[in-house]
Amino acid sequence: MIVQGHKSVECRLTKIPCPPFRRIAPGEKVLLKESAGPVQAEAVVKNVLFFENLTPAAIKKIHRKYNNLIMGADDFWQARQNCRFCTLIWLEKVEKITPYRLKTRGMQAWLIREEHDITSLKI
Repeated sequence: MIVQGHKSVECRLTKIPCPPFRRIAPGEKVLLKESAGPVQAEAVVKNVLFFENLTPAAIKKIHRKYNNLIMGADDFWQARQNCRFCTLIWLEKVEKITPYRLKTRGMQAWLIREEHDITSLKI
């Protein structure tokens, strides 16, 4: 949905503070990758918000305020009612690229490649 221009904000809700929570900043490049598939696009981080110590009520507030940009289905929000951390990432300059495979370790949904200052996001 990001690559197609339907969505401009990525939402990561987690039970523990794992990347990209407090590990991403405006100006960084993000690689957009299909789950179990190749990297298909690049984007630049425009803005980031972090939330912690969330409650179900706080998650409902985030849902109401930002879902028009996040485009999360009801089951997305329902499955994350017990999360405690949230990262909202505004993306801009989304560009399709020639697809390529990225070697990853395990089933991580977010990788930090500090040596290249590039973050990878599975879409």
